[in-house]
Amino acid sequence: MKPDFQRDLIPRDDALHLIGALNAMKDKLHDAAQRWELLDENGHVPAAPSYTALLQHATDAQDLSRDVLRLAADFARSPHHTT
Repeated sequence: MKPDFQRDLIPRDDALHLIGALNAMKDKLHDAAQRWELLDENGHVPAAPSYTALLQHATDAQDLSRDVLRLAADFARSPHHTT
């Protein structure tokens, strides 16, 4: 059974660009995870977490989420989204 669409390999330059974008996103997410320490040294949530810190975490999380969605949308619009 043959599918209706042709599955060609993604051209090398496009694949390298996508890999670079994914690596950059991975690094951003890893850096954010290192910064977002919401637990104390015993692994418990502080009794009164800083409102400012929580607000900053929420803002950063929204920014990262937007970047992930943008990357996914860009790929979905590419001619290689089915490969």
